[in-house]
Amino acid sequence: MFEWIKKRFVREQAEDLTTEFVRTLIAECRRQGLVVQSFDPSARSFVAALQDGSQVTAFIDNTFTEWQARLPSRREELVARFVRSLVEARSHGTLSLESLADELMPGIRSRVLVSELMLRDWIGGGPADDSRVTASLPFAADLVVCAIRDRPDSMSLLKVDELAAAEMPLDRALRQAMVNFRARMPQPVFEPLGQGLFGCANLGDYQSSLLLLAPGEDYALPPLDGAPVAAVPGRNVFYVAGSNDPAGLVRLLEISASAAETPHFCTASLLQWNGERWGGATLANAALEARHRDIRQQRLVADYDRQKQLLDHYHQLHGQDVFVASLQLYRAKDEPVSFSVTTLASGTHGTLLPRADRLALVWQVIDPGTGLAASKPGDVLHVTWPDAMTIVGGLFAPVPHLYPPRFRALGFPDRDAWARLEAMAR
Repeated sequence: MFEWIKKRFVREQAEDLTTEFVRTLIAECRRQGLVVQSFDPSARSFVAALQDGSQVTAFIDNTFTEWQARLPSRREELVARFVRSLVEARSHGTLSLESLADELMPGIRSRVLVSELMLRDWIGGGPADDSRVTASLPFAADLVVCAIRDRPDSMSLLKVDELAAAEMPLDRALRQAMVNFRARMPQPVFEPLGQGLFGCANLGDYQSSLLLLAPGEDYALPPLDGAPVAAVPGRNVFYVAGSNDPAGLVRLLEISASAAETPHFCTASLLQWNGERWGGATLANAALEARHRDIRQQRLVADYDRQKQLLDHYHQLHGQDVFVASLQLYRAKDEPVSFSVTTLASGTHGTLLPRADRLALVWQVIDPGTGLAASKPGDVLHVTWPDAMTIVGGLFAPVPHLYPPRFRALGFPDRDAWARLEAMAR
């Protein structure tokens, strides 16, 4: 059962199996009566026509990653179930309290995932608001708790409008989901993985939901040195070590650094049990905490990059000229921790900025004859994000619904505000 956990610590040269996987997937779709109409390599998605004439867009990243990790003898069943899930997920029928009660299960998911699904819905023609967003509540770090409809071959995150149609508030759905989870959950089994690290994988797709239970009360933890610290890189796996065990924490950080490679990604952040609930971990060892922060910073940059791609796609579809700024990481000489920077130039309006540690303000020199900015900027000012918000916070409006958060620039600091910011920077 745990061989695949151990396997992730053995870094082997991986072959590019994408072509083989796609061919296998298309053949299985054909076998089950689906017609693949198009494949988008950049989005790693395909559109298939079902037998009832409807269409479904499916993304292959998670299934492909899981397929790669499986033994060849077990790949066929994974692909077959994935295709069956596409058909099953389309046959929702009428949702009601009665039909959902036995299907509900709780899920821990990335808040970034919820935001990305919303943006994909916008791109697909949905309303540009949160009326069809996944129903969720904040949990810890960058995670949320969701209500899941669990069926034989598919799991679907229930949306706000779906729960409304079933006349079921989210808190009620989550209570019923926890009842089902407790009744169906086997006792977690932790296997030692060496150097103070333990892994648990026997809860299948609900491994991350172990965070909703109390260790020592709902289940037994292995012997740990200190408070439990967990890494939950994906929904199918749970790692734990003790807060006073440097070797175990190093292993957890190794897992966090490669969390994005895990199928069904959850978080690169470590979590710690405080006796009452799981929360974002702050490691007592300064060097290890610096590494933890650096991993989270790198993950944040990747999250903003993916968000930018989706927003650019949406704006292009709707003919909107909106600049979506990026987030960059820098590291001062001899400093162990990087810091994030985003840039705003004068003469622009409506730029969507990521939340950064520091804001670079560029006062552009505009050619009065052409109206274009000179190749070299005029003044450049670097300030911390809190300082910028204190002095010119009114120029930045939070963009609703997005995570990680973005702010729309409504203007640029005038000369008086610039002087105040410059004094603050000094």
